[in-house]
Amino acid sequence: MATIEGAALGGRTLAAPDALRLYARAVWARLERFKPKGSGLHGTVSLRFVLAADGGLFNVEITASSGDEALDRAALTAMRAAAPFPPPPDGASSEQRTFAIPFQFR
Repeated sequence: MATIEGAALGGRTLAAPDALRLYARAVWARLERFKPKGSGLHGTVSLRFVLAADGGLFNVEITASSGDEALDRAALTAMRAAAPFPPPPDGASSEQRTFAIPFQFR
């Protein structure tokens, strides 16, 4: 599983590690563009999501709720709105297309 923002990429390395790091950054940048602005909501929702081989959103789930249903819903909505993502690097396994992120609202 890959984690965004400084954590290591895990699993078997089929795609080049540098390509995977760049891809994780591109995924994060796309999510940032779709995060609701000025919502007045504050908190963190931890999400786990899997991207399809074509960059589509295969699955998304909340792994740690913010405790606020509206905030959790906003994070899921933003994630779905950001899809599709750029296609992953050639050779990226399904494990390398799985991400865990803290989706923070401030």
